[in-house]
Amino acid sequence: MKSNHHDLPGTDPYDDEPSQDTRARRRWPWAAAVVALALAAVGGGIAVAGNMGTAKPAPVAASTASTAAVTAPTASAAVTTTPSPTTATPVAVTPSATTAPATDGAVSGVENGRYVSASAGVSFNLPDRWTVEEMKGGSAEYPGAKIIVFNEARMQVAELYNGATGGVGGACGPGPYKMTELDTAPALDTPWAKARGVRFSYRVLDLRADGGAFDYQVGLVDNVSGQLKDSCMMFSFVSGAPKGTLSFADRTSQSQRHDDPVFNSLAEAKDYMRTPEYKKLKTMIVSLQMQD
Repeated sequence: MKSNHHDLPGTDPYDDEPSQDTRARRRWPWAAAVVALALAAVGGGIAVAGNMGTAKPAPVAASTASTAAVTAPTASAAVTTTPSPTTATPVAVTPSATTAPATDGAVSGVENGRYVSASAGVSFNLPDRWTVEEMKGGSAEYPGAKIIVFNEARMQVAELYNGATGGVGGACGPGPYKMTELDTAPALDTPWAKARGVRFSYRVLDLRADGGAFDYQVGLVDNVSGQLKDSCMMFSFVSGAPKGTLSFADRTSQSQRHDDPVFNSLAEAKDYMRTPEYKKLKTMIVSLQMQD
């Protein structure tokens, strides 16, 4: 087997195997996503912000830890477009506050529909009624900042990490599988990002040969993680960022628990691009800007 050790934030070294679940599951509850994607964090509170469109506070995680709520002015209305493919109905799960305060005195929040994170050193357009929770990510050895994005149904749709990480690799399981890029767009118009070939990418990995379905990832890649070649796994992250590693995606790697959302066909994966959720997700990710 080919050696590809995994050591990204929120992932453990593992021997990847294809998913055995062929049910179409485009979005998953926060509780499952935090197992597959969350970056390591220490105990404490969570800073919460949201672009709610009204004067009501954003949904806040239930916890005994202190939580700061921020509401935003009304943003533009969501675009109505073709319905998404038929999928299993997700169940929203309210996350609990189990991580450290994000800002250490720095102020983050939403202004004119744009979320600005002082601790992560980034800003991006936040869709109307979507919310974020910001926390310290990584570890003492690999410090970083993490931002989790939830949609209006309080389900995790993306995660951003900016900071230090370990290496990438591990034993690669069955495969390789055919990888197809269905959409791409420019992102991060800065000298270092251009040098790394940073772009937005929506890719699918066809796992049907081993009883799986079409796994997919939506997010930022570079000229290494975004290589379009048949492989046993996919990654969505950018190396060589000013603080180390940058990721802004629905997930950075495939789940070792085989619980990723999947499509049953390539046609379903293409249909997803016509949904409001995909359009909002893409617009948010490509709007990312970083402080020098």
